[in-house]
Amino acid sequence: MRRLYYDKEYRNYKKCAIRKILMTIALIACCLAATAREDRKPWFAAEYTSEFQSNLSKKYNWANLLSLQVGFSPWKNGSFEIETLSAFKTRRERIAGDFQEFSNVEEDNMAINLFLTGYRHTLGDLLFFFAGVRNVNNDYFTQEYTSIFTNSSCGIYPTLSKNYPLADQPLSAMCLHMEFNITDNLLLKNSLYNGTASQLTDGARIFNINPRNDGVFNITELSYLAGKKKYGHYGLGFAVDYEGHAAKPEGGKRKFNYTIWGSVEKSVLRWGAETELGFLAQASVAPNTDLECRRYSGIGAVLKNITASKHGDHLAAFVNRAMFGHVAETAMEFTFKYGLNDRITIQPTFHHILTGSKRYNIALMRLCFTFEN
Repeated sequence: MRRLYYDKEYRNYKKCAIRKILMTIALIACCLAATAREDRKPWFAAEYTSEFQSNLSKKYNWANLLSLQVGFSPWKNGSFEIETLSAFKTRRERIAGDFQEFSNVEEDNMAINLFLTGYRHTLGDLLFFFAGVRNVNNDYFTQEYTSIFTNSSCGIYPTLSKNYPLADQPLSAMCLHMEFNITDNLLLKNSLYNGTASQLTDGARIFNINPRNDGVFNITELSYLAGKKKYGHYGLGFAVDYEGHAAKPEGGKRKFNYTIWGSVEKSVLRWGAETELGFLAQASVAPNTDLECRRYSGIGAVLKNITASKHGDHLAAFVNRAMFGHVAETAMEFTFKYGLNDRITIQPTFHHILTGSKRYNIALMRLCFTFEN
């Protein structure tokens, strides 16, 4: 069997994907030119992540993820925002059979998808609303320590991503999102989604608002950010899902499911100018016995700014455990994220994963490039 990148069909896909990505960049540039004003300049940002993966045997993969963002404010306190997502990898099958998925950037090949498209309105420093296509990954599980790790469960807990057809990367859905700053340290977030997410390849379904057929998904989180001297983040959240008619079996009843979770991130020791030791802990439960993943927990440690790099570094370790039916999966991750400059980071990582009686060892090297005007 020929390798994937020699496949004629795949080469044609790559050419098509490149054309669509270039067209998207051109469209964003036109939007910038058309909306540029001296008092309210539009903004543009891009993030490209490239990751080489190996199972330390005969399987390799090269995964890539590109995010393009543009926004402009036609009037005070209001802005229109667009973010697209493109993905490309050289191997169709994943190199490991883990349930949680060790990489949070690897996706099936996708020329372009709408990750976020809509209108945002801000009321001072107190409140902001968003209406349009959105994704859960933009707003939840984005804390400083959690964001260091490459395992997908640190981007969104499997008690959510594996149980509901929600707007989890690369999928998106129509959403009403709100963030309310109760105090300087206390933040309340809530997102109400169309219950079934999709992507551009599904046609106009990504713009659906159909609670009867698609169901409803709502996610809420209350978080507390500690004082300035030592970093601390504490969060409590819950999500509820009410199935649409399309999800229920013939003659069956529509189901109401829910998930609850809590998380802690805390700096416990500081020395020198900026060196810091912190820990994080996560736990989540989805009680319904019919769901794919019912329990999840994780704990880790982060050592920050241990080298002379002016652009920051993190040495971190994390171990989690998730229950998928009667199969338990334990995933361990050891990673070092190093800033080469303000825009480029490199991140060698090692995963050791136990899925039931199966064992996987994964090494990866990640390069991330960011840009914004």
